[in-house]
Amino acid sequence: MKLDSDQERFVNHDKGHALVLAGAGAGKTHSIIQRTVRLIEKGIPANRILLMTFTNKACAEMRERIREAGCEIPDVLTYHKFGSRLIRENHEVMGLRPNPSIMDAKDARARQISLFKDMNFSQDTMKCYREMISFIACEGLDPAMKEDRPDILSALKQYGMTDHQEYEIFVNVALIYGDLKRQDNVLDYDDLLMLPMRAMRNDESFRLTVQEKYWYFCIDESQDGNTCQYKLVKLINCPNVAMIGDQKQSLYRFRGARPDNLLLFVEEFNPTLYHLVRNYRSVPVIVNSATCVIKNNASTLEKDSYAVREDPGNKIKYSVFNRDYQMAESIAKIIKNDLDKGVDPNNIAILYRMNKMAKTLEPAFLKYQIPYSIKKGTELLERAEVKLLIAAGRLLLNPSDIQALSRFSKLIPGLGTKSIQKLAEITRANKNGIWENLAVLNSKSKAALEYLYASMMELKKKGPAHLIPWALEETSFKIWMQNEAHKTAKNCKSNDIEKAAQSILDSRINNLKVLHVAIQARLENNNIANLDDLWADIVIDLVPTPPDEAEQTHCVTLSTVHSAKGLQWETVHVAGFSDGLIPLRNSETHVVENLQEERCIAYVAMTRAKDSLFLHHCEGSVINGQFQSFETSRFLQEFANDDVLDYEQDKSIIQSSKNMRRLNNHSADAAILF
Repeated sequence: MKLDSDQERFVNHDKGHALVLAGAGAGKTHSIIQRTVRLIEKGIPANRILLMTFTNKACAEMRERIREAGCEIPDVLTYHKFGSRLIRENHEVMGLRPNPSIMDAKDARARQISLFKDMNFSQDTMKCYREMISFIACEGLDPAMKEDRPDILSALKQYGMTDHQEYEIFVNVALIYGDLKRQDNVLDYDDLLMLPMRAMRNDESFRLTVQEKYWYFCIDESQDGNTCQYKLVKLINCPNVAMIGDQKQSLYRFRGARPDNLLLFVEEFNPTLYHLVRNYRSVPVIVNSATCVIKNNASTLEKDSYAVREDPGNKIKYSVFNRDYQMAESIAKIIKNDLDKGVDPNNIAILYRMNKMAKTLEPAFLKYQIPYSIKKGTELLERAEVKLLIAAGRLLLNPSDIQALSRFSKLIPGLGTKSIQKLAEITRANKNGIWENLAVLNSKSKAALEYLYASMMELKKKGPAHLIPWALEETSFKIWMQNEAHKTAKNCKSNDIEKAAQSILDSRINNLKVLHVAIQARLENNNIANLDDLWADIVIDLVPTPPDEAEQTHCVTLSTVHSAKGLQWETVHVAGFSDGLIPLRNSETHVVENLQEERCIAYVAMTRAKDSLFLHHCEGSVINGQFQSFETSRFLQEFANDDVLDYEQDKSIIQSSKNMRRLNNHSADAAILF
């Protein structure tokens, strides 16, 4: 793919800082790859270049494209994998033992709640303290750093914390929580950035080592970075930082993202500014309409995108329905008609704001026998069988990880809460591993754990590629899987329990196969030789983020807008383009809490479509047993004019909807509970 003049200017930028504002479909990934290749061709060693982005899938794609260009692959990492590697390579600087393991969110929550209960906190206080611990980490504020404490106090005022004594209690609790993690040599997700940052601030030698390693540092999707991540960029202090972002596609403010980091970067780094505004993906009517919507967001940096493709004269299809099931039926009919004409289902997607919309769509897709797959996001990692396998990986790395061992309690006879507590106490007192203290258990539990330990040590030698095959052959795991399947089948009160149990078991085995495919894909993009490091690299991928789902061929995609970011299809249907869904209203206050971000969500949804875009609005839906009314999305009013829309449904319904748009003052009278 030939570079355009705007891309060429950025690709040739090889000295000093740069900020690239790249609109949807503007070829930013191609530009990042080409710039990296040119730097390497000019003689910059690959190991002096760091590319950073937000998903493992994006990292894998970048590595593959650099490999295809015939270049040595530089470090291409997510923020948290970058932090994880720093911790593993410098664990002593961080105050850790070798091979610390990483807790998932539920384990971290359980550990916090256990601490709070020991301190006799109320439920409300527990909830508030958990949120505050997460919030200050997101802001890059460290209770262990005394110079951060005034900023922590200021930041926590939004939680109503103004009393200095209460603040001191909170700081003490946060420090105790950190100490408890160190005892078991475990980390939570926030530690992956906070510990390296603390070490760089406290240890000048370590800071200089990190700073001197990289000459070029390129950060993709910068609009999705939080304050902590931006502070990390500043600490690394690379002489040539390139931030690539698009404020129009900022979807993660609810997770602490700060798109204003782009403005801070301009102020603090004085970068050369580049704009990539040519949209190569979508036809003009889609680009122009999406641009009309997003222009209503305030931005001092962005320029309007424009379409490069010729205008085929398409319009955006707009449909209005009385009820959501009518909308689902219509979408299914349209897609069925396309498939009958020979359209590849892989080229079609249905996007929605909330996961629950998939349950409305599925019956219609089943009725018309349309092959489909739902992007499940983190759902897979919540499966008990998957959690158990991740726990096995954690234990292989860190023999002090008591919480990982507790996942195995259902597999090991007699290994209950009291036994685990006893094992934890002596392991912490002796400052060694779980396996060295099995003598405190009864003979049956001890024998079972000794067998499990021997089996896991064999697995460790074989490597992570054998994790799933090991699980499917390991006797205690197989028996547990079968027993759980039977319990679930009995609870479902099936007429044929054996058949139902087998179906449930097959589904759980399939979950493990999806995990296996993900692990294999990661290993193919991995050149790590050390076995411990290889296990750590796989486990860090699987603990905080879901594995990329196995590619399913010849399927229509059902996905939330968030999960669809970065993807594209020839035809996109947006189900629920309605006020209350897009934009989403708070279920309690009935108010749109962040209209700018909701507008970004509409923009991203629309610009996933290359050729055809369908917007579907339903005026009513039964949600959680109650009928809810939706009005036409206010974003529709922001289109240049109605001429870009092709109204395909009953004219009386359309006219009613258009009248409602004109009269609607968006006062959110009706409760939208979703």
